[in-house]
Amino acid sequence: MTNLFPQLHIIGITGKIGSGKSTVARFLEEKGATRIDCDQLVYDLYEPEGMGTKKIQTFFGETYLTKEGRVSRKKMLKTLVKSPKKWQILNRMIHPLVAEMLKRRKL
Repeated sequence: MTNLFPQLHIIGITGKIGSGKSTVARFLEEKGATRIDCDQLVYDLYEPEGMGTKKIQTFFGETYLTKEGRVSRKKMLKTLVKSPKKWQILNRMIHPLVAEMLKRRKL
């Protein structure tokens, strides 16, 4: 297979749920692009003892953790859809952590 991406290009794919982001990302990956799934990076931050988990526990409380110590995305979502302000706060806490993970990654 020919790599259509011999030089480094960064392509960000955004969109609403169900808009085909993953399909496009898989297609590009099949053509030789390196795929970085930012959702997965966030899930990693939400693992027990993860930096995201610690920040959420500090700001939102232990109610948002599962018994295993992970962030309960389901509980968080219920709160966040009711409060755009809390959604903004969460984004301000988590986005810098994701950006740092991306910087450390070797492409």
